[in-house]
Amino acid sequence: MKDKKAYSKYSDFIEDEDFVMWRLTKDESLESEWNEYLKINPDVSGAFEEAIQYFERFEIHKESLQEPDRSLLLEQIQDTYTKVKRRRKLMAIRNYAAVACIILIVGVSFYYTRKNSLSTDDGKVASMVEGIELNDEEIRLVTSSGTTTFNNDIYVQIGDDNTITVLQNEEGNKTEIKADRSKNNKLIVPFGKRSQIKLSDGTRIWLNSGSVLEFPASFTGATRDIYLTGELYADVTKDKNVPFHVHTTNFDVKVYGTEFNVSAYDNTLQSVVLVQGSVGVKTSAGKSEIKLIPNDMAVLDNNSFSKKEVETSLYTSWKDGYLVFDNSSVYEVLTQIARYYNLSFDYENIDDIRKRKCSGKIYLSDNLDNVLTTISLLSSARYTREGHKIHISMQP
Repeated sequence: MKDKKAYSKYSDFIEDEDFVMWRLTKDESLESEWNEYLKINPDVSGAFEEAIQYFERFEIHKESLQEPDRSLLLEQIQDTYTKVKRRRKLMAIRNYAAVACIILIVGVSFYYTRKNSLSTDDGKVASMVEGIELNDEEIRLVTSSGTTTFNNDIYVQIGDDNTITVLQNEEGNKTEIKADRSKNNKLIVPFGKRSQIKLSDGTRIWLNSGSVLEFPASFTGATRDIYLTGELYADVTKDKNVPFHVHTTNFDVKVYGTEFNVSAYDNTLQSVVLVQGSVGVKTSAGKSEIKLIPNDMAVLDNNSFSKKEVETSLYTSWKDGYLVFDNSSVYEVLTQIARYYNLSFDYENIDDIRKRKCSGKIYLSDNLDNVLTTISLLSSARYTREGHKIHISMQP
């Protein structure tokens, strides 16, 4: 077991290949090692238990695999792990095991659905997807004081004195900007980046890749208004006397104190998904408001809303660092991945890509190869990378 003295949070364990293999295989020697580790490091027991609970959300879905297939897959995992343990000095195999662990967590429920399609012996390919990694862009915060740029994801907090404090997630640098309370500010998050903001009323906003949010330093009128292009998740502070509104180009959301997701990207399906509380939605030109209750999704189509009940995690999990798909098209999967990692995909046969369906969970790792390998597993495809270029071949 490698040195784990620096572990302090649940994600440290989730990203540890020994931990993953232990949870997948229930290997007795690994269990003994982890028990000994906890005796020596009792202060991390809380994070350790949290990692176990987190992992269980990604476990093999019994309803998706018949028991013979499930048992066979676990045997293969155990066999692979045993071979790796015998050759620990070979780092290439060790690293491969780490990648495989991530794939097994997020993609195993789909593995046997189309396992025979993974073979390329006949040389047939139904369609190709060509991708490229785009140039990294900076996050921009535009205020009355000017434009400030940031290389990494940021957390923004607005103080009572209209001071905007910005923390960069990875670097820990703090920037303070004095804002004009009478003018809106603009947070521009390019593809490949994400940000969080806590507004002056305590409302928390998660802003997804490729999004723009306009917001005031303080709310002073009869309503609390913000303006969105892209996607956000909001946890709105309740205030019966001052309604909260989210405005997009095509529709408005009136909030009554709640948690919800708004997706308003151009050229894609636009929607509102309610997790808690109550919201009303109406088109920009509409007069009547449609009320949503928890687990409702309002979808905008031809300038009117339709409503249906959904599993909210399918639309909100991005803020927690993973994506969930349930019989989703491969095109939809690649579209979300492209936003998250700042990629551009060209499709040789887009109709075929739209028709292909897959289900599973993708952990949004910092390692793009792990994610692309998972997508390949979920969609019965193969991928290769040459520098910044990505080639995905869909099997017939």
